[in-house]
Amino acid sequence: RNVAILRSLRRLGARPTVLAMSSQRDGGASWMLAAEGIPVLALDRDGVDIPAVLGQSFDIVLITYFELAEQLVPVVETHAPSARLIIDSVDLHYVRALRQGEIERDPQAAAKAEAIRRRELAVYRRAEVVLTVSEAEQQTLCELLPDMAVGVVPSVHAVDSLAPGPQSRRGAMFVGAYSFAPNHDAAVQICTEIAPRLRALGYDEPISLVGPYLDNTLALLARRAGVEPVGFVEDLAPLYSGHRVFLSPVRFGSGVKTKVGEALGAGLPVVGTVRGTEGFPADRSIVCDDDPAQLAAAVCALGDDARWTEASRAGRELIAADYGPARADRELGEVLEYLAAPAAVA
Repeated sequence: RNVAILRSLRRLGARPTVLAMSSQRDGGASWMLAAEGIPVLALDRDGVDIPAVLGQSFDIVLITYFELAEQLVPVVETHAPSARLIIDSVDLHYVRALRQGEIERDPQAAAKAEAIRRRELAVYRRAEVVLTVSEAEQQTLCELLPDMAVGVVPSVHAVDSLAPGPQSRRGAMFVGAYSFAPNHDAAVQICTEIAPRLRALGYDEPISLVGPYLDNTLALLARRAGVEPVGFVEDLAPLYSGHRVFLSPVRFGSGVKTKVGEALGAGLPVVGTVRGTEGFPADRSIVCDDDPAQLAAAVCALGDDARWTEASRAGRELIAADYGPARADRELGEVLEYLAAPAAVA
């Protein structure tokens, strides 16, 4: 998402600089962005001084995530007082906390979520624009902050026009960082609820858990369920082109699941829960149900080549129409125009 936004800003004529709090999870992004003319400064690698960087007369400062904004907004206000401030929410954290508490039956969930909500809204009020990833979250923030300018910049995904057909594909996959509670919970659901039902239906194709921070306990649970704990891979493209179905049985969280957009763009039909497919419209490429038995049946149904081909095509068309770079350019362009208008300055 961040890389897509930076590229969009470049296309719109801006000259962005990235100030990264850490380079530990860079994943090569610094080199890629530098090659595109976007400098990246990391505190732990380059020893930069935040006030000194902010004092370079930036017109706009964009901060991702409200927790980081809590730390940096006071610094921005002190050292870059003339800069217009945008906060990218990415998702509404208090909503995720409340939903997690409901799933886990935590009696303190409502109080915890309310504390996060107050913090989140307090820092958003100090920005001139808040970005969300979906119209639903935009509406929520507009109701909570009626005087705030709230924009929508959805996740941006590529479309693989050469995605292979169903004949060369096998199995179902899930992607996520398992240190993130919603992803860990989804992986457990695959192992304990979905995989057994698939095997009972005679489904003998591989079921894969892909992504970092897949610990030994989860790996053992997966193996016992006949699920392959793949773990971290450098490049997801071969897995997207080799699997037949993408699973997203996420039970809590908020915002739009990036992995779902990536899978659809790669030609993979998605089978997931209401939360796991949140932010995407009802579409022929997505089967949405909270019942594990129905999810297992949907995976098996996509064994039909004609049905799979239609779902794959519909998913790529959806991403091309609503989740490509053109929409990001349009939405961000409107935000920049808003900030440049005299009313925004006042």
